[in-house]
Amino acid sequence: MKGFTLIEILAASGILAVLAILIHGSFNISVSIWQNRQQYIEQEQDARISMDILRQKISCAYHSPWHKGTGFDGRGDEIGFNVAGSDGISRVRFYLESGESDEDTCLWMEETADTDAISSNLKHKYKLCAGVKKFEVRYDDGYSLLQQEFPRLVRVCLNLTHVDIPEMVVLVRAGKRYE
Repeated sequence: MKGFTLIEILAASGILAVLAILIHGSFNISVSIWQNRQQYIEQEQDARISMDILRQKISCAYHSPWHKGTGFDGRGDEIGFNVAGSDGISRVRFYLESGESDEDTCLWMEETADTDAISSNLKHKYKLCAGVKKFEVRYDDGYSLLQQEFPRLVRVCLNLTHVDIPEMVVLVRAGKRYE
């Protein structure tokens, strides 16, 4: 009678078990790498979209002696200014809102449709990206961040947990300043 002995069956089963464990481990590592890469890609896309929105809003900044608070204001991690758009003039503010961890710190944009109205129902709040380590705004023509003047250049730095975006320099095209 031909057949396999118990020892041969146990040895083959042992080898098969070791191969299954190796294949399962490789699969888990591959899935983990793929998930980390997806998280990086999504965060990079959020950061680039956020920077594009910032660039578009800053380049549409509006300055007028007839509207109060039309200059740039804010500090290093916050900026606010008026924007002229198709719906009229709105007040835009970009700021950080901290969470319990670095992953929870988010960059937000708040837009108020009518700059003279204080009504909360005219405000729209948008979460731009999460996992922000650093959001810094600097003006490049000597104005301090709290003056109601218009800078010529605005520098924005945005660093996220998994992504460092190069510093963005935006030329402010607000037209001439009114005295």
